[in-house]
Amino acid sequence: MALSQAEPSSEDELSSAFENTRLDDTLFKILHTEEIHTKALDAAHQYHENLRKLAQNALAIHEAEEAHRQLQILADQEEERVRLETERAKEECRLRDIENRERSIPRPAPRVPTPPPVETPKPATPPVQKAPPIPPPQPAQPARPAAQLQQPVTKQSSTAPSQPGLVSQNKHDPPKPTPQPALAPIQQQSQLQPKIPQPAQPSPPAAQPVHVLEGTERYVEIHKNLKALRRAFEEMYIPQVPGLKPKAGTMRRHIRMTMGQLTPGRGTNKAQIEQIMQTLREALQDTSVPVDPNLFTVSRPAPKEGAANNGEQISGLFIWLLGHLAKAVVKQCIDEVAISHKNADPIGVVVATVMSNPEFHWRGESLIDIIMSKFRVTAPALFGIRGNDKTEAGRTKLGWRRDKDTGAWADSAEENVRRMTGLGRGYAAISLRDFSRSRSTNPWPPSRYWTTIACITSAPPGEASSTHYAVLKGMISQFEERFLAFYGTAGIAALKVALVDFPRRAEKGNVGAQALTAVADGLRKDYGLVLDPKLYKW
Repeated sequence: MALSQAEPSSEDELSSAFENTRLDDTLFKILHTEEIHTKALDAAHQYHENLRKLAQNALAIHEAEEAHRQLQILADQEEERVRLETERAKEECRLRDIENRERSIPRPAPRVPTPPPVETPKPATPPVQKAPPIPPPQPAQPARPAAQLQQPVTKQSSTAPSQPGLVSQNKHDPPKPTPQPALAPIQQQSQLQPKIPQPAQPSPPAAQPVHVLEGTERYVEIHKNLKALRRAFEEMYIPQVPGLKPKAGTMRRHIRMTMGQLTPGRGTNKAQIEQIMQTLREALQDTSVPVDPNLFTVSRPAPKEGAANNGEQISGLFIWLLGHLAKAVVKQCIDEVAISHKNADPIGVVVATVMSNPEFHWRGESLIDIIMSKFRVTAPALFGIRGNDKTEAGRTKLGWRRDKDTGAWADSAEENVRRMTGLGRGYAAISLRDFSRSRSTNPWPPSRYWTTIACITSAPPGEASSTHYAVLKGMISQFEERFLAFYGTAGIAALKVALVDFPRRAEKGNVGAQALTAVADGLRKDYGLVLDPKLYKW
């Protein structure tokens, strides 16, 4: 019984296995046809193509997001920089306003020794004659009142007691105040007595050393005259001459602000230059304070036919602004040019453009002596002055700064090198200007640059200092191409003297001399210009 029941089960299993085998064979044949494989490959290809597009889209989105993030970072940085610059400008303006308010504080003029009111000179008794006696003329008076800025220096006549510095000196009349409506503020300047040296008719100068520029000491006198004129404006002219205070303050701010807006790049400062020149044109038309231009020039030019300013006097406001322009130029050289030589060229363009303009000449001669007088007192080494900067006297001669309050040296040796480097760069940018395609005359031609190099490099080892090396490096480094464009082969010989022979005479281990040698080595590496073949092995 059990066997009979098991047999049908075995037959069912065999039948089921046979059917499955047939189905598998049929399914295998269907699945392995070319059409099925082609469709499968197409589906796989489409899947991978869609996946690739998704990946590309994701990559593009990521790159766009990254670029946007970078732009946001740059924008934030630029916004922060602009904010800081704006804050700095506001603080500078606030500081200048405070300075202007301080200058505008009325200060009482010093008491003048005048007699009592009208009732004292009336009695005929001898004690009434209390007028101060006329002081005897000094044979070599080192200073004179600022009022003489208004007139060219002439021989004083005994019949002209109305000179501004000699009010009511007639011995027969008691001194009386005689104000004149239009000239009283200017004629009363003798009461304040700001002193100015007497340079209008200089005596023949003593023989100066051959290693200094011509008229070196005269530049010191010009600088003193500019300081006296500035003091006269602050103490006398601006408070007393009607309408001069707002005009002078606005013009001075324009000069300072415009100089601070100069940027490197060819043709990028045309608007700034035009604004400076327009300010100077307006000042030149002001006649409220006339001065003698001989006070501010090395030479005494004779009247020239057709010259724009040919008279004996010129606008004092114009000269005053040129003095502030000189201060701004030197300040920019110390603050900006010392950081990057690229900041020197805009300053050179401004000075060359303004000082070569015939509108601002006197009797056909440029007034660039005003600019150079500031360089003379700030960087005397540029004019051939020598000294040992390890001594007090030597540092004073070479223009090291002192603290006004303590009298100690204000700068370290490193800071002085930085200042002198910037001044040397600024001097080079002013003097190495190409006027070959200009109708104007170069106010400070490249020959002055050549002479300055000769004056510095002729110093013996005992009188050459780190100040000289710093000034010379500032003058030459990054200005070699301009110099060689003017002088060619002779310029190469001059560079050898300045960069090889001169530092070779220095003490061993002198950092400034090594910096000059490094400039010569840079010329060899960058331009293939070998100044001294003995230094290198071939």
